[in-house]
Amino acid sequence: MAKIAGKLGRVIDECGFALQIALDYTELWEAVSLAATLPKNPGLVLEAGTPLIKSQGLRDSLPALRGVVGSEGVIVADTKTADASDVEGGAVARWGGDAFTVLASSHDATIRRAVEAAERLSLALYSDLVISRDIVEDARRSVELGVPIVLFHLGLDIQRAVGATASSRAEVVRRLSRSLDALLAVAGGIKPGEAGELASSGASIIIIGGAVTKSASPKSAVIEALAGLRRAGFKC
Repeated sequence: MAKIAGKLGRVIDECGFALQIALDYTELWEAVSLAATLPKNPGLVLEAGTPLIKSQGLRDSLPALRGVVGSEGVIVADTKTADASDVEGGAVARWGGDAFTVLASSHDATIRRAVEAAERLSLALYSDLVISRDIVEDARRSVELGVPIVLFHLGLDIQRAVGATASSRAEVVRRLSRSLDALLAVAGGIKPGEAGELASSGASIIIIGGAVTKSASPKSAVIEALAGLRRAGFKC
């Protein structure tokens, strides 16, 4: 299994798991305000969500979130890169991000350049299965090309169309974790109470968005998710 670069690798080494909060806002002040309310925990990772990046840009979003988490915090830029991955990886590093995402359905050349950029810039890299029609094949191909983290991601439109249960998602996580020599992340409609089961099923990075950002008490939602991770062996 490829080593996870940079600060995210340190989090996984120290804590065993990471809880990533997806800030899928279009207004920067909303993302920063929410992030500032979250509990402090070394295993907590902030994600500049794709809507935030598209509406506010890496140049504004990443430094603003860095102001919340400080120099030691981890920020993932959910770029969903499909081309020019070396350019986008470079932009993430320039503006203070610690990781970025490449679409698993991208051309081999794009994924390979993403891997090279991540290694050169000490960034962690996720291969995102969000639009993959064959998730097993795209996951396998990504790992063969050197991506260290595979993200099983049920997109919002898919959730709306077919629904997703904790048990069905956990079964896919189990299958992928058994077959891939890579770290597994999982995202898409996850509730705080499901974090522990998904971690026990083989996911090392649990990504929660709306269940935190739309909660009446985001801090309480994160505390609940962290408690579930601790039951699965989370050490932070």
